[in-house]
Amino acid sequence: MTKRLSNLREDRAIRDTAKALLLANVESMRGFVEVNANRDRLAERATQEARELASEAGKAASGHKGAIAFLAAAIFLWFGRDEIISLLDRSDKNSDNGSESGEMLEEATDEVPALETEEAI
Repeated sequence: MTKRLSNLREDRAIRDTAKALLLANVESMRGFVEVNANRDRLAERATQEARELASEAGKAASGHKGAIAFLAAAIFLWFGRDEIISLLDRSDKNSDNGSESGEMLEEATDEVPALETEEAI
């Protein structure tokens, strides 16, 4: 009978160990499922709120079409500001009719003789 009793105790110990492992795995899975469920609920709520916000923005935009057009034009001009400025600079240089380049030419010719006289010395 002692052999049966020792076998029973060994079996109980193995059973208790297996039960503890199973419960640990179940708790781990519960935490995993909870995290995923919370993430899914949060994503669903964020999506719903974004849809509501877009709906309200659409309603507001339909009442203020001029303001939306002005905003779109301002954004377009903002992103193209460098090109617009360079085009304006080019048109300013072309409208001078060469007066600026003529002034530069006079300055250059004034400096050339001075250099030649210094080299001769």
